[in-house]
Amino acid sequence: MPTPSIVVLEGLFYELSYKGGPQVAVLMGGDPSLVGRALTPFVGRVGNLSLHHMPPNPPLPHEPGFGSCFWAGHCPSGHKQDPTWMFSMNLTGVVEQLPDGSWTVGGVPLPLSSKMIGHQGRLVLFIEGEVDQEASTSDLLREAESLITTLQGLKKALEDE
Repeated sequence: MPTPSIVVLEGLFYELSYKGGPQVAVLMGGDPSLVGRALTPFVGRVGNLSLHHMPPNPPLPHEPGFGSCFWAGHCPSGHKQDPTWMFSMNLTGVVEQLPDGSWTVGGVPLPLSSKMIGHQGRLVLFIEGEVDQEASTSDLLREAESLITTLQGLKKALEDE
């Protein structure tokens, strides 16, 4: 029986030269994580995705994006025109990769290159597990406990920011 899955990528979004062309990556604690590599296992599955700029804690009120923007005043995604603007997107639907390498959730394109490059941000994808009709009650309880543990870990990580 599949268990719920979650992807959390948090850090500086940037473009990385990679085999086959440029890829969007997230610098997380010194190690880059390719967004495509993280999303690929979930192609064709229904998920909930949140993608947003993330200022430092505490936010920097006089900096573009409250400190989430690293473009030094030359931001092509909106902070040049409005320094207080913050990008945020929440989607639900099927995760798909298009032939050009871009990603959609529920048919809506993820603006990784246009809105996230050069910004501190977070991408969270939660895939709901399917229920096996032949699963026992103990299997379902074990799955629920696993989901609770995963969500408690995510909650703790968010509180520790």
